[in-house]
Amino acid sequence: MQTSARAARLVAIGLMLAAAGAAGTAGVASRASVASRAGVVSLAGAAGLRSGSAPVPAPAPPAAHPASAAPAAPVGQAADYAVRLARPAAAGEKRLAVGSLESDDHLAGKKAGAASDQRQTATIHYVVATEILEVSARGNALQATLTVRRLTKESGGVTLELAKPGAVVSARLVGRERVFELAGARLAPDLQTALAAALPLHADDEPTDDDLFGTTRRRRVGESWPANVELFARFGAASVTFDPKDVAGTVTLAAVKPVHGEPCLEVRWKLEARHGAFKAGSLPLGFSGATSSMAVTGAALVPVAPALPPAGRETAITAIADISGANDGGASVSLHHELRQVVRVELSKIP
Repeated sequence: MQTSARAARLVAIGLMLAAAGAAGTAGVASRASVASRAGVVSLAGAAGLRSGSAPVPAPAPPAAHPASAAPAAPVGQAADYAVRLARPAAAGEKRLAVGSLESDDHLAGKKAGAASDQRQTATIHYVVATEILEVSARGNALQATLTVRRLTKESGGVTLELAKPGAVVSARLVGRERVFELAGARLAPDLQTALAAALPLHADDEPTDDDLFGTTRRRRVGESWPANVELFARFGAASVTFDPKDVAGTVTLAAVKPVHGEPCLEVRWKLEARHGAFKAGSLPLGFSGATSSMAVTGAALVPVAPALPPAGRETAITAIADISGANDGGASVSLHHELRQVVRVELSKIP
């Protein structure tokens, strides 16, 4: 399989995370670009097909969502909380981000009757200091920098240093596209997806975590509510659509725990989507395909105090897609693509 093909898949899945709340893993738009797209573009490259999908933007962050602090519950009653996942950003805000991206990319199938089975796993680790340079009127981060303290990638038993300590990555939002650059060159798609969780950029017109996973009611620990499956069906995938009846999702206030001295809500979610249909133009000419399933699980740690920034996030996405047709040489191609990606980040004040 070609390297460019794998990169294209990772971009797609990176956005899917976003949509799932992956934040850059943090907001819906960054939420979810589907495996189907990952399966398509990458498969196209792997099979020597006519490619043609544009890169998918990297994960985006949540928009500001004002809320009042939760008052103490009366004695003898269980406390309830206002659940606000989207937090406003501020110019000059600095945070330390410690995170990782794990990917397991499996592609199997046949080309002109010959079997092929390829798998690649990789893990990116990073420690970066972020600073927000510009925000929108709604409090969404538009431009920022990330100063590297550690940035490595492990694959095939080899660990590579991707940037030296002190290197500065610039990040900016151009329309809805996330642009991450180092020394004037754009980062590889998987690296951009990883760092997008450390510093989510978000357009004002993109759905937020609250739109997808939020609730208007105050909630007690252990309570659950439905995710917005209609929104996920429309925006959860860049190149695939789902019927809302084929999407199921639940969100739970799992716990209240101290993080860096602040009481934080641990909000967990799970979504499953099946029978996705590729949007027109998403597949190379002469090919057809389907996303048989996509599963998203995740968790966010947000302070009870609504004005404070998030403390951490984790999102795992598994996507499966199938595609068939003929390449430019006329050889028949039938491919099955499974991709799992896990993004984790812990956020804190810079010591």
